[in-house]
Amino acid sequence: MSQIKKEKSISAAFPKESHHGVQVGGSKNADISANKAGELNDKNIHTDKEEMEKILGFARETFLKEGFYKITMDDIAARLHMSKKTIYKYFPSKEELVKDVMKTHMRLTLEKIKIHICQDSNAVEKLFDIFNIVGQNILKVNEKMIMDLQYYSPAIWKEVDDFRTKQITANFSKIFEQGKTEGYFINIKTGIVLSVFIASIRAIVNPEYALNSGINLQESFTAIIEILMNGILNEKGKKIFNKLKNGVTK
Repeated sequence: MSQIKKEKSISAAFPKESHHGVQVGGSKNADISANKAGELNDKNIHTDKEEMEKILGFARETFLKEGFYKITMDDIAARLHMSKKTIYKYFPSKEELVKDVMKTHMRLTLEKIKIHICQDSNAVEKLFDIFNIVGQNILKVNEKMIMDLQYYSPAIWKEVDDFRTKQITANFSKIFEQGKTEGYFINIKTGIVLSVFIASIRAIVNPEYALNSGINLQESFTAIIEILMNGILNEKGKKIFNKLKNGVTK
């Protein structure tokens, strides 16, 4: 009897193997377990992504309208009906959240710009459309947000300014050169035009400018585009520009 029990215990400890050394019956269960684990992992990844996007989307909408300095992580958690622990899981600090908000805002703007640059249209139309995109981008950012970035997160503000300058230089240069080739732009060095435009944007995207001038951001940006377009376009180009302003398509 003791011999039989001993044999049973050995069999339980070491399951039978096939002729190829693979456990009989164990491989199927292992595959099922692995599949379930994979499905659970995919589900967790999907949930994590949804949570992170929910936090980022809410923060972007809120910060751009209200600024970020007076909004705490407690406020965000309460408005989202979410624990602070969950928020910190994806964003270790409010500064990291602000940085990701601005990166997302810039990325979405750049995606729109690239779509128009790749279109089969003349340079005047491309520039007009891109100026509208840039204008909308600027107007979405409340003056409180700009002020908060400049005063409380100057490093992030510098990243925004550097990104804007880099993209204006890279993308607008192509359009200016295209416009010269098409015969719509006057013969002026592209670098000069870019410097004027970048300096103008820096001047008006400034809370102190709006406070001291009494002119709102939209009015200022519209005036800049009007001055710039009429300054770089010849008569042939101005005809297209005026039609675009009046809502007349091709």
